[in-house]
Amino acid sequence: MTTPDNTKRTEDWVQVEADQHYASTAYLDPARLASIGYQLRYINENFPRSRVLEIGVGTGLTVDLMRRIGCEVTTLDVDAKLNPDIFSSVTEIPVEDGAFEVFTCCQVLEHLPWEDSQNALRELRRVTTKGGVVSVPTVRPRLGIRIYPVTRNKRTLMLPGLWPRSRTLHVPDEHHWELGIGVSLRQFRAALAESGFVVTSERQPIENPFHHFFVVKPK
Repeated sequence: MTTPDNTKRTEDWVQVEADQHYASTAYLDPARLASIGYQLRYINENFPRSRVLEIGVGTGLTVDLMRRIGCEVTTLDVDAKLNPDIFSSVTEIPVEDGAFEVFTCCQVLEHLPWEDSQNALRELRRVTTKGGVVSVPTVRPRLGIRIYPVTRNKRTLMLPGLWPRSRTLHVPDEHHWELGIGVSLRQFRAALAESGFVVTSERQPIENPFHHFFVVKPK
């Protein structure tokens, strides 16, 4: 009688679960796809054709799109089943100082306790030379109004939202903190500065105001 390989069965189930999560329409909703578009835009506008370290494999869409616009991309993830180029935590990146020019770290840091998130920002500063793009979730959205003047360039006016989003955090599997829950926007900006970054621009996209983007460069 053969004993079932329960370990293999569990690994297969976890891999299928991960694939279904990132490939599902529930995960790839229009708002998330818009955020991916902004991430790509900020990389292309600020760090074109760079050597990029992407933190978190996720759907794999961002990697493919960055490569299509001429970036050389290396992925890092703590989940080996997602087949990252570097299997490691962002708090201890096993590369030498300045190994990459740019990083992207979008919707990742909130999955770490706040102290670990600060360590991750310091590591990202250590291993990159030009800066990068960060996004984290916020419970305080901004209302967007699109303005279409006579000229071709449309403009967006962002106003403070009247009510914050009601959120209950589920740890350790989900978010340890969000901007407005556990960590303030001022604290996050201070953590970026203490890590050696200057924020050159920040934005909450009109299509997904619950994602707060920061473009950062070295001091």
